[in-house]
Amino acid sequence: MKQFLTRLLCIIFLSAFNLLSQPFWNAGEGPYGGTILDFAFNSQGHIYGAGYNGLFRSINNGQDWESVSPQTFSNLFQVYTVAIDQMDNIYAGTYTGIFKSTDNGVTFNPSNNGLLDLNINAIEISPSGVIFTGSFSGVSRSTDSGNNWTVVNSGLPGNAGVQDFVIDSSTEEIFAGTTQGVFSSTDNGDNWNDLNTGLPANAVITDLDLSPPGSRGGKYLFAGTDQGAYRYDRLLQTWLHLATGLGIAYIYALAVNLQGDIFVGTGTGIYRHLAAASQWTQLNVALIFSYVTALAITPLGYLIAAEDWGGPLLSMDNGNTWLRIISGLTAYGIASLYYSHLLGKFFIGTDAGYFKGLAALTGWLLIYPETFPFFFVAATVYSPLGFLFAATAFQGIWRSTNEGLTWQQVNNGLNNLFITALVVNALGHLFASTQGGGVFFSDDSGDNWIALNTGLTVLFVTALYFSQFGDLYAGTANGGVFKYNFSLSSWTQLTLAGLTSFYITAILVNSLGDIYAGTGTGLFQLASGAASWVALGFAVTIINDLIQRNLARSSVDEIFAATPAGVFSSTDGGINWNPLNTGLEGNLNVFKFAADSSGGIYAAVNGGGMFSNGEPNIIKLTDGNSPDNYILHQNYPNPFNPSTTIQFALPNESFTKIEIFNSLGEKVSTLVSENLSAGTYKYEWNAEGLPGGVYFYRISTENFKQTKKLMLLK
Repeated sequence: MKQFLTRLLCIIFLSAFNLLSQPFWNAGEGPYGGTILDFAFNSQGHIYGAGYNGLFRSINNGQDWESVSPQTFSNLFQVYTVAIDQMDNIYAGTYTGIFKSTDNGVTFNPSNNGLLDLNINAIEISPSGVIFTGSFSGVSRSTDSGNNWTVVNSGLPGNAGVQDFVIDSSTEEIFAGTTQGVFSSTDNGDNWNDLNTGLPANAVITDLDLSPPGSRGGKYLFAGTDQGAYRYDRLLQTWLHLATGLGIAYIYALAVNLQGDIFVGTGTGIYRHLAAASQWTQLNVALIFSYVTALAITPLGYLIAAEDWGGPLLSMDNGNTWLRIISGLTAYGIASLYYSHLLGKFFIGTDAGYFKGLAALTGWLLIYPETFPFFFVAATVYSPLGFLFAATAFQGIWRSTNEGLTWQQVNNGLNNLFITALVVNALGHLFASTQGGGVFFSDDSGDNWIALNTGLTVLFVTALYFSQFGDLYAGTANGGVFKYNFSLSSWTQLTLAGLTSFYITAILVNSLGDIYAGTGTGLFQLASGAASWVALGFAVTIINDLIQRNLARSSVDEIFAATPAGVFSSTDGGINWNPLNTGLEGNLNVFKFAADSSGGIYAAVNGGGMFSNGEPNIIKLTDGNSPDNYILHQNYPNPFNPSTTIQFALPNESFTKIEIFNSLGEKVSTLVSENLSAGTYKYEWNAEGLPGGVYFYRISTENFKQTKKLMLLK
């Protein structure tokens, strides 16, 4: 008996431990892609990519990517460049200086002592370990692994912003490409010599490379410029414009392989100039956006390219065929996140494109108008009338009737096309806010828009929010929060008293009518009936987003705040806050939230992709043959305490609601309210916190309704 009790206690303890050790967040699968600006390779052949919202690494030749030290880089909009020395120390250049890692990217520390300009465009390391950095203030040099820096600009024009370097591995002569042409140094940067004879006088150098020693073109320096590609004969000291087949295209990236073949990335694709050829040939690369941001030759001799927004591509046959290699790559920042309960799908706007994904955070597709791939979506809504709307930062509002397969612009009446927010009510009426034009309204699915600006004294509107009471609120850039009176067709400014910032980033109203406003200086609450805002005890000042969910087991709402330092939640109206960051894998720059109808919370993270809160309460049991009939099973166990399982079957796709009512007919919880495909489902309902007694659960679809009784024991 004693052994049995001991084993039972161990089981209970382990179960509790496993429950407590489960991460709050689970990573989704994508969306993948983004922008890589530079490549570097360590001694093991691992690829490092500097990009939007992070530094990324692949240890298997680009097949899979992972974020490197997201706690360092996720709050930075861009990592511009990366270089690795012979000891595999990593140097990442950003607009806030250089970060160095000596432990293979596990940790990074600033390495800026002596740097006068922290906006780093380029880093290059000589074979002897001397490090050069380029900025718009010129060149800095370190001879002690980045611990100290010295400015070395002798011979450089004062306005020569350095864009790139390349170093001759045999002579250690260093070449600098600048906004004022090309310069070289043979004394470790102490003095620079002008190499611009033959280059256009106003040429901006974007990229440099050398032909490998011993190759067919081993004596050449190559320069990509804003006016085409040029070749410099280091013996004759002359430049030649390699124009045939390319012209004066803007060159964004340039690389030369071991055979001396040249590759350039342009705004229309990738071109190749074979060492023995006399002209350029455009390569057959299936690009999404065409703009190529980086090119490099891998240690295996393969050609790797990066497409702006589209991510890396790899060619193992000298550019003849290409494979897009983006698995695991999340090199993008978040603009918007939306979950459609009617479609059961997510829509996420990023600075690397606009994606549609399944509720399981898989199956992401890049969607955009056929003629407008740079589709920067600031907000999405799906109306009950069957239209999908995407509000963009520069092109106004687009409408789709087929979930984004095709699009139509619907801007009639909009005098400002910089849309900041978009919401829809139960009637399908749309409300759009703009940067400088105020708020607009459409009651005909976007065909026509009219301004709703009476009483709105600040027309730079940053946020819109519909409360559960049907009230519309607007956050502004310098006027705090406004509330719209539908009866009077006018806005009323809420009190500014207590706010330390009038720039509103997010708005939320709880079930008690308390209003919460996120700002750049903290989170504030205007309690129902109160005369002034109160600053909440919050450790982080910048609030990116707010969301809430009602706890069926409690009378209060759970509020979540997204910040650059992760997610915080409160279950007592904002008095106390707890961090909820387990599972985010160090990438804490959470920017947007979404919620499903069953209480699931989803977070979109800059440089990190999508995350969901825990396991879904609703689970699909069948994926094969559809049930023949609608069925609502009796819950089990019954009676129960505190949780029970409700199972139901749908013979076809249906918008489905599962609701719980008490013995007085009052609704206490909505478990499901979304579009579900045909199949059999089960839902685990936790009634903790509710009084014991008889309850009823009801299923409602367009073609089927049924109610059953359940018993909660206390």
